[in-house]
Amino acid sequence: MKTLTVSSFGYSPMKGTQHMHRRSGHLLNSFLQEDRRLCLVDITSRKVIRTVQHPELMAIEVFLDIEKASACIVFPGKKGREVKLVPQETAIGDFWGRSVTLGILDTPVNQLFSDLLRQEVSLALVEPGAILFGAPFSLIGSATIEELASQLNYPSLVHEAARFRSTFLIKTERPFEEEKWEGESFILRNERGFLPANLQNQIITVGQPIGRCAVVDSNPATGTRDLKLLKHLAKTRLLTSAGEPRLGMYAKAG
Repeated sequence: MKTLTVSSFGYSPMKGTQHMHRRSGHLLNSFLQEDRRLCLVDITSRKVIRTVQHPELMAIEVFLDIEKASACIVFPGKKGREVKLVPQETAIGDFWGRSVTLGILDTPVNQLFSDLLRQEVSLALVEPGAILFGAPFSLIGSATIEELASQLNYPSLVHEAARFRSTFLIKTERPFEEEKWEGESFILRNERGFLPANLQNQIITVGQPIGRCAVVDSNPATGTRDLKLLKHLAKTRLLTSAGEPRLGMYAKAG
């Protein structure tokens, strides 16, 4: 079986917050236990807050400790706030038209988020995979990002792989070659310790292309919209059936 060399492994424990390189990750029923286990929910509508509508969340760092059932949430310029992941109630919410079970958390941090978003929201805990859009994993090739950096005359893009919020950054030689892998299975190979030991030699199967939205226009560390990348993609890339420009691929375990 062919191998893929992983140059970076990352995720965000809370939907919409900063996508960061991670040193650990554990699979549970083919999903990463730590990936998007938290989200914000609008108290009135019970809708899960969407990243594209609130890119300012990207400036917030979140660290999850599954064993201790706690999270540390770091707002810009402030000390980390610990949140115990013990829901006070269970509710059914809406995630892009899909019903999802939410474990509502009663925590002072809710007020900080409500002030930031200017609407009443609450943190909620969800099961692994409950609020993923597409598939358990996503990937993009390093040569693809390098090509886009050249096309846009924006060299810094090669250091902003987190802008695409992919689970795996794959070392590649040719731009967009990952699009030829649809339906194929690969063994993940580590590069310079970028992949957790328990995920080395993990088999993944590449799925469909990812349709991109305006999230890619936002700086991955601040949430500031600083690049017209989506417009460029819409002009240069094939579109999905939903009319979104394709970039990167979904994937699953096994």
